[in-house]
Amino acid sequence: MGTADALARIVLVAILLVATRCSGAPPFNRQLNKNSSALRALAGRLAGALLDTDNDAGDYRFRFPSDLYIEVAVVDESGRILVLSKDPNAGGSEAQSGRRWTCSIERGIEVDDAVAGQVDIKEVALKGIEKELKIDRADVGRIEFGGIALQSRNLNCSVVGVARIRRNVPEIAAAASAQRLEYFTAGRSVTLREAAEIIDSPSGAFAQDNWHATGRLRMILALKSTTI
Repeated sequence: MGTADALARIVLVAILLVATRCSGAPPFNRQLNKNSSALRALAGRLAGALLDTDNDAGDYRFRFPSDLYIEVAVVDESGRILVLSKDPNAGGSEAQSGRRWTCSIERGIEVDDAVAGQVDIKEVALKGIEKELKIDRADVGRIEFGGIALQSRNLNCSVVGVARIRRNVPEIAAAASAQRLEYFTAGRSVTLREAAEIIDSPSGAFAQDNWHATGRLRMILALKSTTI
């Protein structure tokens, strides 16, 4: 099955996932992120069920609350990648657990994003870029998706990709550091060399345990798209 087919199938799951978004999934995710062997074991059993018994019918039925996210790394015309530190008071379970660094933005699909039973994932990404980064649509170039991720810590699903912008990433990073973007407390403009170092040898503030589950995966996609 090709990437396009896989994306099409996962988008169809959106309507099943978002029904629990407002009430079930956030508290469920936060419980699974606690340092508890019993909760970790529960997460493992649920992940196993997702890959086995839950899919016997071939229709991806989930027996636990889970969200579908559209996540993109933002890259400017000079190839600089936007890295942000999320505000734990405004972020989800990842930021609240100390994994605050992320490679640009994540936006959960909502019921209102579905039109006639379909979800336009590029439109969802654009909404997230507009709302969280204050970037006009006219300043967003192409958006490409390169993979699908299942987060082991909270069992959320993500469609991950890269968004090209006509704005300068250093300016957006500075706005985040000045706390002019409500969801973030700091921002960095990362060069291709710095991105490679973060991926290969994360350390210091960028240590592996400080990253959102799919943050560095998006950085890999950004690096790949910029160097091709």
